[in-house]
Amino acid sequence: YQRRVRGDDEPCMRGYHDYDSDEEADVGHADVVARNNLSRLEESVSSWCKCGNCRMMETELECYCCQESTVICDLLMAGEDLMCVTELPIFKRTIEVREVIELQGSGMRDVRRDAGGQFKPESCRFIAYTTFLQMCSLRFCGKSRRYVIPSCVISRIRDLYPAPDGKYTDFVPGDINSKI
Repeated sequence: YQRRVRGDDEPCMRGYHDYDSDEEADVGHADVVARNNLSRLEESVSSWCKCGNCRMMETELECYCCQESTVICDLLMAGEDLMCVTELPIFKRTIEVREVIELQGSGMRDVRRDAGGQFKPESCRFIAYTTFLQMCSLRFCGKSRRYVIPSCVISRIRDLYPAPDGKYTDFVPGDINSKI
């Protein structure tokens, strides 16, 4: 996958650039991300959210919009006249349908079920995040390789499969952390 810098005239990534210069490309993605997002926790969501569906997250790294992702814009939203990846038909047919989530999770090892054999909400969220990464053609993740999912996607998945106590696990960094 090649890095591509977009301009303001393109529908996705309005005014966002992966790197400000080629010099920054050599620094390391996590350092650039941290530098570019230093104040997002202090800003209003509307200052960085372009899709209208993001919410403030607990960490600065998670405070980013699907419109800032080259992978999402080029791979999933190409040719679509939608503002948010959560509005895509494939998102609605896979992530938002509990039966599909349960089918996806039937072959996974680390999913928890309740006493009645139903998937617990945290398992549904895990499966939904994994399914979203598969939609983005990102399959190589684990304890050492982590992908930060956009705020709008996390928010929608949490709305669909809420934690009974309202407490969620924030992004857990690995050795390599990348925004989608």
